[in-house]
Amino acid sequence: MLFSGQPGVYFLDPSLHRIKCLQIPPIQLLSYKLLTNIQIHQRNEKMASFSTAQDLFIPLGKDGQRMSYRLLGPSPSSSGKIPLVMLMGFRGTMDQWDPALIDPLAAQRPVILTDIPGVGRSEGAVPLSITEWAQSVVDLLIVMRIPQVDVFGYSMGGCNAQMVALIAEEYSGGKVKVRRLVLAGTTPSDGQGVKRFKREELEAFQRLAAAQTVEQQKEAFMKGFFGRCSEKSWAEGKKSWKRIAGARKKTMGQLGKEGSRRQGIAFAKFMGEGSLEKLKGLKMPVLIANGCQDLLLPTENSYLMYKTLPNAYLHLYPDSGHGFLYQYADHFSSLVNLFLDGEKLGATLTPSKL
Repeated sequence: MLFSGQPGVYFLDPSLHRIKCLQIPPIQLLSYKLLTNIQIHQRNEKMASFSTAQDLFIPLGKDGQRMSYRLLGPSPSSSGKIPLVMLMGFRGTMDQWDPALIDPLAAQRPVILTDIPGVGRSEGAVPLSITEWAQSVVDLLIVMRIPQVDVFGYSMGGCNAQMVALIAEEYSGGKVKVRRLVLAGTTPSDGQGVKRFKREELEAFQRLAAAQTVEQQKEAFMKGFFGRCSEKSWAEGKKSWKRIAGARKKTMGQLGKEGSRRQGIAFAKFMGEGSLEKLKGLKMPVLIANGCQDLLLPTENSYLMYKTLPNAYLHLYPDSGHGFLYQYADHFSSLVNLFLDGEKLGATLTPSKL
C-alpha cells in the first residue's frame, strides 16, 4: 500500500471502529502493525536540533518588521529533501514544540520553524485574519527563495496551513508551491457537517486563553490536550510538558493577552469563511491526524476534512486527544516522515507502547 496512491482511514487499533465519537462505516477501516524497520538517520553534528537551532530574522513588507524563524536538520541542497514548514497553534511559539516530535523530523529533512507576526520573536501585531497569517508565511518563503515546501500545521496552526496551501501559488505568483500537507489536531472553517464547539470545548479554549502563570499554563495544557484520556495518557502529557520546558535555555513564553485576543478574532473570522468547500481544490496528498477524543478541536471535524479532501489520509490515535502528537511523538514523527517521503507503509502499524 502506497501513501501516494491509496488514501484512506487508518487506525492504530482495529477496535477503534467502535469509538462512539465517530460514525465511520467499517468498510473504510484499515488496521496496521508497528513499523519496526524505520531507518532514522544519525544526526550530523553540524545539523541544528530543536535545542540548538539559532533564532534567525528576515524583514518583510514596507515597514521592514522582522519575522523570526529557525532552520533545523540538513540543508535542502545536501539532503535533496523538500523543506518542511511547521506552524504552531493558539498562543504557542517556536519554543512550544516538543523536541521528541521535531528532532526525528529534522533528522531526515530540512525543517523550518517560524512564528507569525506579533508572536514570539516576530515583530509587529498579530494579523486579524488567518489569511494574513498565511500570506506572512508565503512572504517569508519568497524572501528565502524556497520554491517548494511541505507544510505541517498543528491546531490553529493547521488552519494557517490550510490557507497557506490554498493561497501560496497564486499569492506568490508561482514562486512558492505546497507539495504535501500535514494537518494535525485541527479543523476546517464552518460548513455543512462541521461540529460546532460546545460548552466543554469552549471552556477548555477559554482556560488556554486566560492562563498567565506557568502553573496556569501547565494546567490548561494538561486539561485541554489530555483531559479526556487515561492516566497513561496524562502521564505522557506531563513528560511532554517537561521536555518542552527543558529543551531550550531561553524561551519567549506563551503569547500575551493582546496577541491572544487578536488570534481569537482571526480564528473566529476563519470559522465563518467557509474554507471547507475550498479544500476540495487541494489536489496534493494530505495527511490528517488526531487523537480519537480531541477536546479542543473535535475529532469529527478531522474526519470531515478527510471526506472533503480528494487525496487525504486520516490517522486516529487511541486514548489520546489534542496532544496526541506529543503522546505518540516517536510513532507520529515516523508516520510523517513516511508520508513526506511517499514510501510504502509496509505491513501494518500498531499503537506505540505507553
